[in-house]
Amino acid sequence: NSEIEVLRAVAERPGSSISEIARALDLQNSNVSTTVSRLVDRGLLERRADPNDGRSHRIHQTDLARRNNALIDAMWARGIRDLLSTLSPEEAHTLIEAAPLLARLGSMPKNY
Repeated sequence: NSEIEVLRAVAERPGSSISEIARALDLQNSNVSTTVSRLVDRGLLERRADPNDGRSHRIHQTDLARRNNALIDAMWARGIRDLLSTLSPEEAHTLIEAAPLLARLGSMPKNY
């Protein structure tokens, strides 16, 4: 799970530092650093020197990670489209009515 969380955080905030990723995910710096190292070893993330501070690094996705994300997004979209196509008109209306509440639930802080 931590690998997926870190990959998503880097996708949403390219060029983040380990500390910034850790804060965003409410994780310890050491755990994020270990996770980033594993993902770098697997070719999914890369560390780049910070242009403003040569002592620190910024974390970016690799092309492999971007391609994987695109495949995962397409798979999710297909699955949702297939599921939605089976809804009755009444079910579709109920889902549309519930959309604002679902959006609020989805935006709740992780540690709530």
